[in-house]
Amino acid sequence: MGRNEKPMIYFFYGTDASKAKQKIKKLINVLLAKKSNALHFYFDDRSLDNEFIKGLFQSTGLFAEHHIIFLDRTFNVLESRDLIKEMKVSPHIFILLEDALNKKDLDYIKKYSEKSEEFRGEGAVKRESRPKVFALTDALGDRDRKRAWIIYRQFVDEGLSVEEILPVLFWQVKTMLMAKNSKGAKETGLEPFVYAKSKRYADKYSLDDLRNLSRVLVKALYDSRKGRDLENELEKVLLMV
Repeated sequence: MGRNEKPMIYFFYGTDASKAKQKIKKLINVLLAKKSNALHFYFDDRSLDNEFIKGLFQSTGLFAEHHIIFLDRTFNVLESRDLIKEMKVSPHIFILLEDALNKKDLDYIKKYSEKSEEFRGEGAVKRESRPKVFALTDALGDRDRKRAWIIYRQFVDEGLSVEEILPVLFWQVKTMLMAKNSKGAKETGLEPFVYAKSKRYADKYSLDDLRNLSRVLVKALYDSRKGRDLENELEKVLLMV
């Protein structure tokens, strides 16, 4: 992250998920303070997209900076246990939280984690159904402003924060830009599936449109770090597509 912060895996586990999440929130704030350009992604076992996670490992041109990915009890829905190994050697920081794994799985994650900490107690955080944020990126890619607006309003009403939505929208626009400016998946470093999807979406936009969307979303990301309420601003952006 910053000059003294190297990519790593932080692993928090145990029965007191509430206390662990408090610790994680403080950690993320510290990491973001060290690297203001970093994006912060949050996924739980209901919102995780395995293609996105794999894309993080390979999209060197897109993710040249080190970013923070918080995976909230997702181990059992990862496409492969080997993704933990790939997290270890990626340029990003991963924060893993688990509360109900067997000893074998716990030991496996610990093996690849630079830092791990157990939280015992009765403060388990209730799991609530979370919306799939990638439904919104698909609407953005299809350039369907009505569908994008409806999905966005549903997400906001269901309690999804703008800070969780923005990084994934930014990722979608950046992959579309990469696909627009390249001759194939190998040139971009994107997974073939991600490249094909991004290229299909990119064909619906002009290069100037995508560059403008990228600029607007970058500004929104920085403004959100300053504590600005961006709910209405992001709604306006989606109505521009």
